[in-house]
Order: sequence, then structure tokens, then C-alpha cells
Amino acid sequence: MPLAIKRILGPIKRILGSIKRTLGPIIRTLGTTKQTLGTTKRTLGTTKRTLGTIKRTLGNTNERLMQSSKLLEKTRRLLHGFSVSLFLVSRCKTRFSGVKRKVFVRLERKAFTGILSFFLILWLNNIKGVAMKGRELGLENKVIKQVNLTVGFFAVTIGWTMMSLLYSIYLGWTHGMAHESGVIIAWSGIFVYLGWAIFLILPLNLLDHSKPIFKRHIFPFITGLYGAITYVILVGGLFRSWSLVIMFLQLPILVGLIFGFTYSTIIHNEKLINLLIKKPAYKLLSFISPAIILAFFLLLLPTIFPSLVFRYMPDEIQEHIFVREISKFKVGDNFKNLENAVPGYFNDKGGIINGNGGYYGYGPFIDYKLEVKNDTIMELELTIK
Repeated sequence: MPLAIKRILGPIKRILGSIKRTLGPIIRTLGTTKQTLGTTKRTLGTTKRTLGTIKRTLGNTNERLMQSSKLLEKTRRLLHGFSVSLFLVSRCKTRFSGVKRKVFVRLERKAFTGILSFFLILWLNNIKGVAMKGRELGLENKVIKQVNLTVGFFAVTIGWTMMSLLYSIYLGWTHGMAHESGVIIAWSGIFVYLGWAIFLILPLNLLDHSKPIFKRHIFPFITGLYGAITYVILVGGLFRSWSLVIMFLQLPILVGLIFGFTYSTIIHNEKLINLLIKKPAYKLLSFISPAIILAFFLLLLPTIFPSLVFRYMPDEIQEHIFVREISKFKVGDNFKNLENAVPGYFNDKGGIINGNGGYYGYGPFIDYKLEVKNDTIMELELTIK
């Protein structure tokens, strides 16, 4: 029985061996085909990227050709004008003889030389302008639109911050203290970001950023006027008070000017735009920039330079600085040092004149009694809440 099985299995084994030998080359061929397909796929990917580059290059070339055709048309018109001028000169020359004719020949040669030199200079300047136009206009429109939301928000933040800072400095400089500046900062922030969300996001997405209006010497004036219009619509529509609109109209114009300058500067910075595209995490800095800037101006500066920034701070920040500074003084100290620590604070109190007098102060953070004689603190009682 084992011998019979062996005889049966022998041919089967040989058949399987033959099948194995037959399938071996097929498997190797399939492996080679797989590798070939992988190489082909990679080649197609490279070809696709190359075609994309060629397409963009052709688009830029088409734009350059259109600019060149416009230049040629201008050149044709210029040449036509020059030829007419030379024809008129030659016609005048034929009407004279002798010395006058020689004079016109000389004039004609000088005119031709001058015209030719003028034409060459004009032509070279136009050629240079065509070559540099793409660089002057900044990056491609599609590239900028990938980050215009981030750039727009940051530019609005810079505009609002600089407006608030300059307005506080103006109040401190003209009135001695920047009273109610905190109210202006809060309400202006609400209206500035509301105006950005309603009136700026969509237009910035639709407009072609390669247009000349986005140049730094043009765009700020457009956005300044646009900021005034936006302010009139929002504030005038909400409060329906023309006197209120006129009172603060200069502030949105200032925000618009600073926004336009900041935005047009950033979109022409190729390195910064490429950084935002390659590393999107940096976009987060734009959206947290208001918190960073407020913390710097309203927390860090009053802590490091309290006397320097005191008169330009909002009322609540001034009160915090005053509590912190007056707590450092005691009976017998010089009152002038306290005045220098909180400049302008005692100017409108009225109780202390020429270093003599007294004052009872009540506030949200401190109640105090201060008596001064000959610029010396004679009595100081503090109740910190």
C-alpha cells in the first residue's frame, strides 16, 4: 500500500515541481512589473508637477507678452509721431535755399539725433519697467489670498493699537491725563473688528492683489476713506447721532491709514508670506496678537515704567498704579516724589496748592487721607480695598 501511494504521489510531485518552475518566472515578472509601475507613477507625479510649473510659467509669459504688445503699440505711436515731425522738418527745408537750407539741414540732423536718443531712453525704461513689474506688484494673487485673512486681522490689530496709543498720548499731552481712554479702547475695538468682519474680509478675498491700488503709496488712502465710510455706517446706524459720528471721525480714518500701510507692506514681503504658507502654525500669532499687545501695554509697561506711562493709561490702570505707588510712602517723605511717581494725578484735586494743604480721596481700590506742609507729608492714612 505505501508503495502504491508513492507511485501515485511521484507524478503529482513532478507536476507540482513543473508548475512551480513555470510560476517562478511569472512571479518575478510580476514583481518587475510592479517596480516598473511604481517608477512610472513617480515619473507621472514629477511630470504633473513639471506641467504645473510650465503652466504657471506660460501664464506669466502671457502676461509679459501682453505688456510687451502694449509697449510695442506705444512704440509704434511714438515712431509715427517722430516720423511726422521729421517729415515736417524736411518739408520746411525744401522751401529754402542757400544758407537757410544749410541751417535747416543742421537742425534736421540735431533733431533726428535728439529724437533717436529720447526714443532709446524711453524704450529702455519701458523694457525695465516690464521686467520689474511682477516684482514690484509682489507675489501672485492666489498665493497672497491663502494668507490674506491672517494678514488682514493682524493689520487691523496694528491699526487699532496704534490709534488707541496715539489717542491716549494726545489726551495725556493736551489734557494732562488720558481720562476715559479705556472706554475709547473698548468700544473702538468692538467696532474695528466688527467692521473688519463685515466690510473687509469679503472685499480682500475678491480683489486682485496684483493691482496698483495695493501699493503702499496708494492703498492706505483708500482704506482711510473706506474706514471713515464703515464708521459712519456702523456708528451712525446704531446710535443715529451725527454729532457723535463727527466727534470721533478722525479715529477710524487713522485706523484705516495704518491698516492700509501695514497690509500693503506685509503682502509685498515674499519671505513672510512664504513663511505663513509653509508653517501655518505662525498664523495663530496673528489671532492672539490683540491679547499680546494689550498685555504689553496695559500690564507690562505700567509695571516696569509706572511713572512714565501713568498719565496715558486708562482710569482703572491709573488707580492701580496710584495704589501701588502711594503705598511706598510714609509720613515725613517728600510730596514732590509722590507727585513725580503719579504725574498729573493731584493737578485737578484742588486740596493741595504749592505744597500745602490736604485731600481726602475715595476710589474703587483705596481710600486715603493726605496732609502736606511745605512739600512734606505730615499725615497719610491708607485704606486699601
